Amino acid sequence: MIKKNFAGAMLAFGLAASFAFAKDGFSVALDFSASALEVEKSGDATNVDSFADSAFEDSELSFSYEGEKFGGVVTLGLPDANLHLIMSKDDLAAMLSFPELYGWIKPFGNAVKFTAGIFENTDGIADYTDDIDDFDVGVFILGEKGEPFTEPMKYFNAALVDGFLTDLYLGPMTIQLLFGPNIGKERMASKIFGDDVMLTADILGIEDFAISGPQYRIGARVFAEVEKVGTFTLMFKTFQWPKTVIEKVALFALEGKSDDFKEQHPNGIPGDFMNYHNFGAYVDFTAIENLGIMLGWTGYVFANSDPNVDSPFFHGIDLRATWTGVEGLSISTHNNVSFAMGAANEWNVSNNIGDGNSFLNLYNAVGATETLTDLLSINVQIGNILSKISADKQPTALTTRTRDEFWAEAKLIASVTENAQFKAGLKLALVNDDVTGAKTQTTTTFSIPVGVSVNF
Repeated sequence: MIKKNFAGAMLAFGLAASFAFAKDGFSVALDFSASALEVEKSGDATNVDSFADSAFEDSELSFSYEGEKFGGVVTLGLPDANLHLIMSKDDLAAMLSFPELYGWIKPFGNAVKFTAGIFENTDGIADYTDDIDDFDVGVFILGEKGEPFTEPMKYFNAALVDGFLTDLYLGPMTIQLLFGPNIGKERMASKIFGDDVMLTADILGIEDFAISGPQYRIGARVFAEVEKVGTFTLMFKTFQWPKTVIEKVALFALEGKSDDFKEQHPNGIPGDFMNYHNFGAYVDFTAIENLGIMLGWTGYVFANSDPNVDSPFFHGIDLRATWTGVEGLSISTHNNVSFAMGAANEWNVSNNIGDGNSFLNLYNAVGATETLTDLLSINVQIGNILSKISADKQPTALTTRTRDEFWAEAKLIASVTENAQFKAGLKLALVNDDVTGAKTQTTTTFSIPVGVSVNF
């Protein structure tokens, strides 16, 4: 009941705010998504829920101002609905997040732009999401506790995120420089470990995951727009964490059992600090009429400061495309292959695939949107993720595991007014999880996703 009341209150507030605060230069946007009904069957167990556990994950209320020389954005995100079940009403407000909270200024006209705050910058990388509202480009990495994959996240992939961003406009070329000195540390930990992980760690009595030692984020992106050809982009970014944080991660994975930690790491975690390195190259072709094609490569490595140890080098290759050759119809596709090999001197706590072992992830999705009338359109999406961890060459590594997930979704999009849309659909997802030496687990989920989008 708490979830439904809270969702209803936020939806009503967002609609009221959309009408009240939208003025010249200002805009308000509300995106609310939920599952009106979800039925999940796994083995002999069946779970039925309304406004299911992931209901509010992508629900946001955003206020922005766009001026000639300055502007800013404030976006309010709803808490993870999982936390609603174990938190009081008084605590819900404290869990509200700010996915975006930043301001920008152009003191010298259109030559330079300075941005500061919490943001996700994706300039220079194609974003074909009209027909597929799924994953960003980048590397699918191994998940925690042996999970086959974790979707590309902003900290690990192509976006420049949080801090101080400088844009230099040099004709067809744009240079972006990012510097984030010890800001947003708790938000970063929450994004990487998850709110549920941090809450569970607190319950287990493990020290919080807040970063207490040196930490920074730096990055750069250069992209050039070539007329009648497309956009070419190069990107690099890194951020550093002290050894103490990684030790907390390892301790959490062992449910706070310090004796088990000492047994697995008798000499402690190597190195004094760790760097998350990300780099990539992307090309967005627009030379063909009604067809956009994006091809990109992203590399990711979690590097230890100790030169005697190594970590897996993860690769992610993306191919995205959108075709609009028929009036009223658009078709999009997104394909990604991510892979890594284990090293003999590998130390990585979370992603230890071991010497000679490997990780492979294949993601393919197709979406189409057909405009039926000025007020109605229909969207259809089909996708599949195949993840495999081959770890049979090292007994202490993750168990050999294959996970195959398929989903199909269709939804009707109604434009209630010029500024408001309502979405409702049906979704079916099938997951087969096969672990060596264990019975294959099959999970079937049927849901009714609904959503409201209001923009002024």
